[in-house]
Amino acid sequence: MRIINVMAASLDGKIAGHSLESDRERREYGFTNKADQEFVRHQLTTADAVVTGANSLRASRGAWQVPNHHGRFATWVVLTRSGLDRSLKFWKQDEVDKWIVTPDAKMTIPDGPRNRLL
Repeated sequence: MRIINVMAASLDGKIAGHSLESDRERREYGFTNKADQEFVRHQLTTADAVVTGANSLRASRGAWQVPNHHGRFATWVVLTRSGLDRSLKFWKQDEVDKWIVTPDAKMTIPDGPRNRLL
């Protein structure tokens, strides 16, 4: 098994200027650029799973749909305490396996054959 960790972090542990900061805003601030985006896209071609926080998923507006070396999209494992809005594009990405990891035993997610609450 091979694990690759690609992450952004700041000294205070908060990468975003505000909780719903978009990828577009991050590019404007210089936090990400075309080379960064291409690096992540390449890593996804070798990934079977992506582990991300809910705010990062919200900033990207959904899963990056990049086929991996098996011709499938990676499983997206999303860590959240507050859940994900049911109107997110993420829930409409039917070809992506979605695993939601939360400590909230009362949380629910939309029904779907690729949606899993852990």
